[in-house]
Amino acid sequence: PPMAIEFKTSLPREGGARSVGLCAYCRFSNVSRSDRGGEFWRCGRPEGEPDFPRYPPLPVNDCHGFEDSL
Repeated sequence: PPMAIEFKTSLPREGGARSVGLCAYCRFSNVSRSDRGGEFWRCGRPEGEPDFPRYPPLPVNDCHGFEDSL
């Protein structure tokens, strides 16, 4: 079956926010979770701004496009 893509509703499962960095708190991030428990963090900014990487290398410690989701 295809992997589900969902808007993030919580912090990363394993490794905490440190393993993901700023993406864990950014309003543009989306999480894909596989049936085997893998997580893939995707940036939503490239949809309107192609200069941003769709799947940035994690952890993201600095991003000029970060916007807090809280």
